[in-house]
Amino acid sequence: MLPLDDATAELLLRFPRYFDAVHYATDRDSGHWEEGRKLNASSIGTVLAGLVALRGLLRARPVLAAREGAALVDPLLEQGRAALGALLPDESRGNADPRLDRGADAALLFLLHPLRIVTGEMADVIVERIGRELLGPHGIRRYRGDSYWCADYKRNFDASVRTAGFGADLADRDATLLPGTEAQWCLFDPVLSCWHGWPLPRHARAAPPRAPGLALEPRARADHRRGRRARRGSVPRGLVDAGLARAAAPGGQRQHAAALDAGLPGLRIGRPAPDRGLREGAVKSVRRLANEA
Repeated sequence: MLPLDDATAELLLRFPRYFDAVHYATDRDSGHWEEGRKLNASSIGTVLAGLVALRGLLRARPVLAAREGAALVDPLLEQGRAALGALLPDESRGNADPRLDRGADAALLFLLHPLRIVTGEMADVIVERIGRELLGPHGIRRYRGDSYWCADYKRNFDASVRTAGFGADLADRDATLLPGTEAQWCLFDPVLSCWHGWPLPRHARAAPPRAPGLALEPRARADHRRGRRARRGSVPRGLVDAGLARAAAPGGQRQHAAALDAGLPGLRIGRPAPDRGLREGAVKSVRRLANEA
């Protein structure tokens, strides 16, 4: 961990000056997947989360507020929120080349967790849409039409081509994609698992155990902020239930998710062996599917 000395403070306050110089809220970049340059909601949201954290530091250490770059933070936050609000729930739209426009993109999940810069109803819409459009029997696609590691990828491209990358020119790679054969990735499962577990109210009851598998089932939670029942979208069963079903004590679900977020073991509740929570549920589900395949 960096000590918050003068050198570190100077380093941190270079970031708002840089984001201001590149006009980050309108800057077209290659996005999480390092492909065609466009305005990406996932990129804007990532910068926005960093600026929110930096603003928290400035409020905790008022002496830093007088330094160069500190005055840029609030205006940059306003610009980022406006740009992000104009794009969500899409990843990108309004591009000169309509082929760059994109609706559902799994990169948006990182704005929900771990960044938590998108919450509430908009987060629900993003999760539901990704579950409906990108979830497959083996994992989650990055986006529809993604040719990276699609079917027969190693057969179509030798190692020299695969390791060199394609940059912004994806035409040759896209030409090998058969509809519906996009790669499905497991890296998004823990993100969804943490998101579904985190916002449960302290006094919520644990969900009853469900049969494992990948069938979709809507998960509901009591949303006391809006005073009504709200949908959390769809999530593969078995990936979250193993941990949450045992966090039965009042506040257990939130403590369980917070412990995992902090890199600590899950709760030990009424089990002879350590309860590894969400991670254990995910691992068991993957092993069970492998044995059944």
